[in-house]
Amino acid sequence: ESFLKTQEYISTQVKLLQSERLLQKLIATMDLKNNKLFTGEKKDTESGGLLADLGKTISSLKEMIRPKFESEASLILSEEAADQIALDQHIRKVRGSLKVAPIKDTQLIEISIENPNAGLAADMVNNLMELFLQSSMQSQIDSLRSAEAFLDKQIDAAKIKLEKSEKELNEFARQ
Repeated sequence: ESFLKTQEYISTQVKLLQSERLLQKLIATMDLKNNKLFTGEKKDTESGGLLADLGKTISSLKEMIRPKFESEASLILSEEAADQIALDQHIRKVRGSLKVAPIKDTQLIEISIENPNAGLAADMVNNLMELFLQSSMQSQIDSLRSAEAFLDKQIDAAKIKLEKSEKELNEFARQ
């Protein structure tokens, strides 16, 4: 049974290391969306890269489909949608290059990222682990705070019950 619990724990950790939430944090922390080594974009300032071309294409399509007096709210929504699409692409790219696997007959997990730039890959793995540890610690802190709040309520309820019992005992003793 202990072996199965260990295997379940390791399997859970593997899933957490591959989670979309953690990958989003990695992309934001390392600003990978603007990292030429990650995106593979050339430093060609005129074209602006694939995402800039995508943005230009979306803008052109919007002009053809929507009238010129389009509200600012819908423009902001369109920018948010384009940002979300770009983020989803970056998450897929990280997930595709990320390898997380338990090491047989141990309680260890191997984590690697494939990237033509070894330095970037190492930085990504190190940042991923740091974010994972921070997230794990925060989760434990949140659990402790929740337990503390529960125990505080239990203590308050016990105090009230004790005071009521003492009052009843004093009344009984007076009779």
